[in-house]
Amino acid sequence: MSSHDHSCCHSQTEPEAPHDHGKYDRVPADYDGVVYICPMCEGVRDVRNAGCPVCGMALEPEGVAPGEEDTSELDDMTRRFWISVVFTVPLFFIAM
Repeated sequence: MSSHDHSCCHSQTEPEAPHDHGKYDRVPADYDGVVYICPMCEGVRDVRNAGCPVCGMALEPEGVAPGEEDTSELDDMTRRFWISVVFTVPLFFIAM
């Protein structure tokens, strides 16, 4: 029997290198404000909450943020809920 060495059958590619997430550290060395991090991607740090450049997830404050908690997202979802209730209740009664 002869040994077959086909390039179509055996991949000669190198395994993928892990992502270099250190390049997403956008915090200046002398920065003294709130630093936002991605809870899913290691090494993603930014001074503004603009979303993770790797996965797109919302960034969270690193550590405990001093002051009042930001509830803008909760307020927005609560407003959307009550607007949908206003339109859903009459539609429910018309359908019955």
